[in-house]
Amino acid sequence: MSLVNVELLEAASKGDLGAVEDLFTRSPTPSLHDTDDQGRTVLHLALGSGNLQLIEYLLEKEAPLEAQDDKGQTALHVALNLRRTGAVHSLLQKIERRSDRKKIINLSDIEGNTVLNVAARTCDSKVINALIAAGADATIENKENFTPALTAVGGRHFVSWTSNVLHPLLHHPPFCITLAPHNLPFHCPISSPVFAVHIKLAYQLKVLNKLY
Repeated sequence: MSLVNVELLEAASKGDLGAVEDLFTRSPTPSLHDTDDQGRTVLHLALGSGNLQLIEYLLEKEAPLEAQDDKGQTALHVALNLRRTGAVHSLLQKIERRSDRKKIINLSDIEGNTVLNVAARTCDSKVINALIAAGADATIENKENFTPALTAVGGRHFVSWTSNVLHPLLHHPPFCITLAPHNLPFHCPISSPVFAVHIKLAYQLKVLNKLY
């Protein structure tokens, strides 16, 4: 790796926009594709710093959106995990302009989690809806056989389960079936018994009473 790319990665990790801009005035221009020893690109590192101006600058420079680090995480995975809401929206705007946006947004990390699985853990309905609108697939299971819907109800967020969070996940086509044996007055995308147990419990707790 060239010295300028080493300096770029270091500046990005510190959130130093000025240093990054300065590096791009040099010749040759630094690469946005080089990675550190954990497979993280300059965009991954900038997200860790939390400097939104730097992140948006790198997006303007066409930083790779599909690059995955050693954990299999894309920049969007990182932004969601770190709750960088502004960065999530900036990344989504960029991804939505890509012809391969569905491929990018449905990439899985080494645990099989797509960005929608990550978002489901946060119970952020706006982000969940934005991801689905951008092409995120709510039926993809991770290595624990959890879809995003099962992630949302199988976690520890009993109190914060809301119809706004679960509605877009539970009604995502094309795998809607009725859980008739459990007498639930709505449809869901999978027939997992574990999922049914969690939903039944949530319904009994009156948390999903707006879903029908």
